[in-house]
Order: sequence, then C-alpha cells, then structure tokens
Amino acid sequence: MTTQHTPSPWTQGANVRDVKAPALMTVRDANDKVIAFVADTDHMQLIAAAPDLLDSLQKMIAKFDSEMRSEYEGTSMLKGRLAEANHARAAVAKATGEKK
Repeated sequence: MTTQHTPSPWTQGANVRDVKAPALMTVRDANDKVIAFVADTDHMQLIAAAPDLLDSLQKMIAKFDSEMRSEYEGTSMLKGRLAEANHARAAVAKATGEKK
C-alpha cells in the first residue's frame, strides 16, 4: 500500500496566535512543515501519533491474517477468524481513504 499522507514522524509544534482561535497548536512533519492546526492538546497528541498508529495497525493486521491463514487454511473456520479483524481493517480503510 502506498502512503498517501505525509510520512511520520509528526510532532507537536509551537502555539500559534489567531484572532478566531486564540490558542492554536501545530502538528509538524519531520521537515517542520505544518500538518495541522489543533485547538486541543489531547487531539494534537492523537494527530501527531496517527501515522505511527496506522503503520502499527497495518502490520498487526498483516501478521494476524498470516497466522490465521497458516493455522486455518482449508477449514471452514478461516473466514470467521479473518473476520475478527474487520473492525481494524475498517479503521485502516477510513484512515487511507480506501473504498469498501
């Protein structure tokens, strides 16, 4: 899968003053480019962690699928076992803009 977003690391940047939002904070990429303006510290931390969370989840799904196929290939249980990760797959699709 090709990354469509700015690759990590994303970090918390400096506060920015603005007339409409007096305490905006920035999320920046490795080149110090602003990725997002955020008004809430909790959201800023989540946004800054997003690329790493996505990468980790994609790797976990791939490992899970591989292990389930290895153990259940050729059985009627394979489809059900793979379905256990559908919520995670939906989250990845949402994050990457994939159409289901």
